[in-house]
Amino acid sequence: MSDIQNPQSENVDKKPAVGRKPGKGVLYFEPPERRRSEGAPTYIGFIVLEMDYSAGEKVKMAAWQIENKNGEPLISLSEDNYSKKRAQSESFNSQDTVSNSLRINETAVYSKTQTESEKSTEASLGTAGKIKIQSGVGMPKLREIYDYPYPDMEVGDSFTVPIEARAKLLNANYRAGKKLGRKFVARSEGELIRTWRAE
Repeated sequence: MSDIQNPQSENVDKKPAVGRKPGKGVLYFEPPERRRSEGAPTYIGFIVLEMDYSAGEKVKMAAWQIENKNGEPLISLSEDNYSKKRAQSESFNSQDTVSNSLRINETAVYSKTQTESEKSTEASLGTAGKIKIQSGVGMPKLREIYDYPYPDMEVGDSFTVPIEARAKLLNANYRAGKKLGRKFVARSEGELIRTWRAE
């Protein structure tokens, strides 16, 4: 049955927002006149879980019977996750110990199987941890930076850039349009992309 058709669920949603923090909850008293049948629950409510649980796992809770501002009884709930957190912490610590020992074993295996290029990379570090300067190593291709002429453009003016810069150009068109209060449009022309000032 959906919450919309169940008046008991609607009643819970209209109650004050007590216990909506993680690990907290509340059960509201349902007077006999609001219950649908004799077998309906005396209290209905919710708890917002702080921890993740698996199906079939027990959720420990603590409860206090108190009254709300109108004098109606309610039960305040609290998730008792102390032992679960402690177990997870112990599990984490043991896993951390295992992963550290695996890391040590992996390092030992790695050091035995280094290739010549890896050894030469390590050799580039000089003695006492100083970095050794190398020459004759090819440089990567530098990025081309375009200085787009947006501020100088009149309506109908255009410019072109290589098609490889399409994404950068479209982004620049958008930013320049916002900044200058103008409109720029772009179209591909073979190996080039052209931008016009439209407004």
